[in-house]
Amino acid sequence: MVEVGSSAWIAASVDAAVDAVPEYRHGRRRGLRIGQCRPGSLLSELQLREGDLVTMIAGFACDDLLACRSGVQALQRALRERVDFELLVERDGRLVTLTVRWAAPSPLPDGG
Repeated sequence: MVEVGSSAWIAASVDAAVDAVPEYRHGRRRGLRIGQCRPGSLLSELQLREGDLVTMIAGFACDDLLACRSGVQALQRALRERVDFELLVERDGRLVTLTVRWAAPSPLPDGG
């Protein structure tokens, strides 16, 4: 499980360019291959690693352009609206599910 908070990077990352490119095998799209993951970036906060192959985003398969685009839009919406979601990633030859949950808000200090 990945837990994210309300850090400033979230708002900036929703529309930021992500280092990921479509990957094909035998003429068929397999998913999005993750490139560089800079510390503090959206990709690293989601615990994605360089070389990961994202095959599903928020329930949308990344094996065709329209579904993948819908997945990216669902990811952007989840980040804006603070909704939990899952990523299915092929990492080191294994499928890994990354469940992204929002951290509970910090309690307000007692004022008074």
